[in-house]
Amino acid sequence: MKQASARPVGRLLGKLGPRRSLGARILVLVVGPVAVALGVAAWAVSDRLAASTEADLGRLLEAEAVRQAKVELRRAADLRRADLEERAFELLQVLGEARAAVAGALEEGPDPGLPDERLEDEPGRPLVARGAHGSAALVSRRSAGSAPALRDFAATRRLEPRFAEILAGHRFLSAAFVYCGSGVVRVVPGNDLSRILASGSFAPDFRVGGRWPATRPAGVQPPLITAAYPDLYSDRGRIVSALVPVYRRDGSFRAEAGVDWALGEWIGRGVFRRWTGEEERFVGRDGTVLFASSDLEEDGAAARPLRPWELLEGSRGREGADVEVPSADGALLVAVRPVAGVDWAYVRSVPVAAVKAAATGRLDLVLSEARRRRLRAGLGALALLPLVFLATALAARSVLTPLRRLADYADGITGGDESPPPPASDRRDEVGRLSTALSRLDGRVRRRIETLGGIQRVVREASAPTGPPEACGRVARGVARLVGAEKA
Repeated sequence: MKQASARPVGRLLGKLGPRRSLGARILVLVVGPVAVALGVAAWAVSDRLAASTEADLGRLLEAEAVRQAKVELRRAADLRRADLEERAFELLQVLGEARAAVAGALEEGPDPGLPDERLEDEPGRPLVARGAHGSAALVSRRSAGSAPALRDFAATRRLEPRFAEILAGHRFLSAAFVYCGSGVVRVVPGNDLSRILASGSFAPDFRVGGRWPATRPAGVQPPLITAAYPDLYSDRGRIVSALVPVYRRDGSFRAEAGVDWALGEWIGRGVFRRWTGEEERFVGRDGTVLFASSDLEEDGAAARPLRPWELLEGSRGREGADVEVPSADGALLVAVRPVAGVDWAYVRSVPVAAVKAAATGRLDLVLSEARRRRLRAGLGALALLPLVFLATALAARSVLTPLRRLADYADGITGGDESPPPPASDRRDEVGRLSTALSRLDGRVRRRIETLGGIQRVVREASAPTGPPEACGRVARGVARLVGAEKA
């Protein structure tokens, strides 16, 4: 049974062999390679065109993103500068109020209605008042016990309610303080001084002064704003201190009043940075970076070495400068704005590479679906290859089946078999003409075979042992039969 079932399969495989089947040869040698080559070529061309289109689109999108980034950077810098100038105006007002309060308190002297304040004496540190009454104080060991120091220590107690009132109206001010020339420091609110003392910010015999002229100069004295540093007193992040001098009526230096501004907290609450590596900074007139937004980040990089005042001078614009400058990390888009009132330069910068990367990332999100569709189309085309082979096989079968029948018919002619009329003789194509030619050949061959057979019979009859008349008669009748002219 297995042999019987295997024979048809073997015959089928034999017919499909390239050596025995013209159709299989066409499929293997022509259709298959051509279909594969055309599919690969179409895939390569399509992928190349798509990649080229994506690259062109990416360049256009990057250029547009950089242009839009310049507009947004300019707008963001203008908004930040306006907010900063408003805060600076507020800061100057607060400093003016603090200076007036300090001048009045030191002029009036101690308030006898206030309770005494105890100073703690710890070795290796200034004398400390721990802030039990709404403020904290330090007294330098250099001047401890002197009449000016004791007077200023008591007189500055008057500042507690006034400083508290000033701070209550301004959420980004963390502390108000006074440094007296007598060696007394008082800070409101009354927080713990342990972290400041542990940091060594105040030596045991610290001095106050040296930042201001000993006598009041002519004109308005601008405030001094420090660079940003950690707030060890109120724990408000990174702060800057703004200070102004306080002079006696005779013009001699007496103290300096100041406030701590939680600049990092103020910047953090208004974060609208959208690009990786975008940075804000505040630069003083001398080029000192007073604050940089990278200081707010744990892994923030150092501020980039820009010279904003030179950029402002080069632009010759009072409103600011918007430029693209080279750097070690690549080109930067930079917006520089002068800040009125505090003599700062506000700088906002963003790497061009970050802008392009953001644009490319958005483009990848859009093109990823197109790439998936293109991949599905390619896989679909590969899946259609079997159908192409099947269609080709069916077409080849429709062409080759009549040829096989004609081959069988020709085999019958050579074998002398009585075969039916040739197949496809009614067709008008080459197969039909071949069938007609084979039919004519079959008839002509059969007539020749009959003629040869008749001649053989005539010869055999002529050679029979009879008399001449009978032999001639037999030959004549045989010839007549050959030519179809036998008499009745």
